[in-house]
Amino acid sequence: SGVQRIYELKRSNPDIIKGSDLYNIVRSSMIADRNLLPETLNEIVTELESKNNVKSIDRNRLILTGSVCNHPDIYQVIEEAGGVAVWDDFCTGSRYFDGMINVDGDPIIAIAERYLNRIICPAKHYNLTGRAESLLEMVKKSNADGVIFLFLKFCDPHGFDYPTLKDSLEKEGIPSMLFEVEDQHPSGEQLKTRIEAFLEMI
Repeated sequence: SGVQRIYELKRSNPDIIKGSDLYNIVRSSMIADRNLLPETLNEIVTELESKNNVKSIDRNRLILTGSVCNHPDIYQVIEEAGGVAVWDDFCTGSRYFDGMINVDGDPIIAIAERYLNRIICPAKHYNLTGRAESLLEMVKKSNADGVIFLFLKFCDPHGFDYPTLKDSLEKEGIPSMLFEVEDQHPSGEQLKTRIEAFLEMI
């Protein structure tokens, strides 16, 4: 999909688009006119591909993971602190577009297969290690230096998963940080301070 291609371009060269702009593209694609969206995304992809020779600044590459992200300012905070989000594992991010539906054959079966094979989240476990393996693969593929867990407070499914995911990252020597936020009221200065400290640790 067009959104996936934009993600891939940012992963290969994080400075061709700001994290907050990518966030806005993903969120707007959820409500945009289906007839106009493909053309708009193709135009964005074409523009970004023409900028792909822009030199990327050497910064800590991060994966963001959690349920939903309602705070586009987190990307600015990360970038100002000297890091960059090169991929995410959000319902309002890569999990939204991961896995294409096969347009050949029975559409009901194709939709069911997409739901069965899409990226794992706490609501779709099929074994005890799949989600950790998926996150580790994401980190390695993105050449990430660390992971930030961004959880909404009282989001129990992600809280239950966290210890296993954190242990799996630690075994591979990948640093991580957990940050809980309110739905509409992020703690801006506290978030900035903790991210700066985390990047210094990396």
